[in-house]
Parts: sequence; C-alpha cells; structure tokens
Amino acid sequence: MGYRYVTNVSHGVNFHQTADDKSQVLATVPYGTRVEYVEMADDFARVKYNNMYGYIMNFYLTQIQLPTQASAMRYIDADGVSIMGRPKAETPVPKDTAVGLIEVSVNGYARIDYNDTRGYVKRTQLRENKD
Repeated sequence: MGYRYVTNVSHGVNFHQTADDKSQVLATVPYGTRVEYVEMADDFARVKYNNMYGYIMNFYLTQIQLPTQASAMRYIDADGVSIMGRPKAETPVPKDTAVGLIEVSVNGYARIDYNDTRGYVKRTQLRENKD
C-alpha cells in the first residue's frame, strides 16, 4: 500500500468500478488528488478514493506530490527527446508520448512529468494535440 496522485490531466480522471475503461464510472478524481494505492491490475491501479474502492489507469497516477495548479497534457513532438534533470540524468521519451506539463519557464524549457520522472524539455519539443 501507499499513495498516488492524479496527474497527466488538466481537470480530473475517471474512477472506474472495474479495471476496464468501459466499466461504470464511480466518480471523477480531480488533478493532484491523493488516493490510497492498493494494488496493480494490468494497466490500472486499484485505489481507495472517498471511502470507495475502484480503478484508475496507471498512466494518470504518480508517486510524486504535484503542484497545486492544474497541469495540462502535452505530446512529445520529435524523435530523440530526453527529459533533462538534476543531476545530469536523461530519460528518453518516445515521439507522440503524452506527458504532464507542470510549468513553462522563461528560458525556452518546459517542466514535465513522465512516468514519475520530472524534468525539462525544450518547449519546441512539445505540442498541444495528439495528432
């Protein structure tokens, strides 16, 4: 057990009755909300939210507590993009991958969240739409 936070959405994510994105939606969990993590279920995590047990897709959860401002989703727009962080470690991200936009800095970079990794990419390497 542990906790996870809702990420990679601008407002909220569906909280499903079963580990199937076509199953009944029990609630919408807002961005940044902490949920109790119970177990992994394929592409979903079984979690406890508002005293109910249900499922959220793993893509929308992170172990890192998020900033209070809502994030926006962006897509990597180039091949060979790596998230830069400190210390100088790089995490490769495939083209067309969805990432959570945390903030845009004035120096031409954007801080993003990808699979529990936070770091920076050039703003020109992101696009707003999936296509």
